[in-house]
Amino acid sequence: MNAYRVNGTTADVTECELCGRVELKGTVVLEALDVEGIGTGEVVYFGAQCAARAAGWTVREVRKAAKSADDLRRREFAARFRAWARDTLALDVTRPYALADYRHATGKTLGDLKAEFADASGLLPV
Repeated sequence: MNAYRVNGTTADVTECELCGRVELKGTVVLEALDVEGIGTGEVVYFGAQCAARAAGWTVREVRKAAKSADDLRRREFAARFRAWARDTLALDVTRPYALADYRHATGKTLGDLKAEFADASGLLPV
């Protein structure tokens, strides 16, 4: 049996690589671990039930771990986005409406800014 780490979820892949089920709302992203428990970089996309079966966990445990990983990714993205806005756009990110004022002045959407940040940082928007 392989050991896996739950890296979150994605809606980009909607087919389970274990059972082949298609048109899922999303899949759980699992990274294979080596014998020392270190990630190998090999990623698979399974539905929640197949992910639980593959990892030897319950579906509830897999969903909880996936939610935690997604929440962490969102917090990291938000922190790095704020730092980027401060450094690149020279915004006072401690001011509540600084980003909204900037968007209004430039006509850019939040999606435009997230895409610019993603291009600059290599992080995928969440």
